Amino acid sequence: MKQHRGLIPTITFGFLLAAGSLAYAQPASPAGGDSSTGNAPSGPLKADIKQDHEQLKSDIRNLKADKQEMSQQEKDLREQIRQARAAGDTAKVQELKKQLRQLKREGGQEKRSDRRKIHKERRDLNQDHRQRRRHHRRVQKEHQETQQPAGSQTNSQTAP
Repeated sequence: MKQHRGLIPTITFGFLLAAGSLAYAQPASPAGGDSSTGNAPSGPLKADIKQDHEQLKSDIRNLKADKQEMSQQEKDLREQIRQARAAGDTAKVQELKKQLRQLKREGGQEKRSDRRKIHKERRDLNQDHRQRRRHHRRVQKEHQETQQPAGSQTNSQTAP
């Protein structure tokens, strides 16, 4: 159990990182978009990123609920084992221990698959953020390139 202590801080850090990325990905202009160049955004839109983020949060909430349920089931089985031992029913103790081992095995498999799913979703979300930033930088660069030649022509006209 000690090896899983870092799961909650890791998940919290992931939320903070995703929230910071969302704030960073916000456009600087109040118009917010590519209307200056007329290009449609090729990367993921803010709505897509927000939807992915909400899905990730939902999956993490479900993971926490499953973990609590699994913990409660284990506690119940341990209590039943204690009661069976007190009653002297060794056959029932062995049966309950077998159920507990099976429950832990299934829980571990489920936990690993959930972590893989969350890791993949987090990776996809970060990739969407990177695509959005690249697109935003490309649009800014195109905008600067279109503005710069106009400014250099006025300087060359006033020089002579």
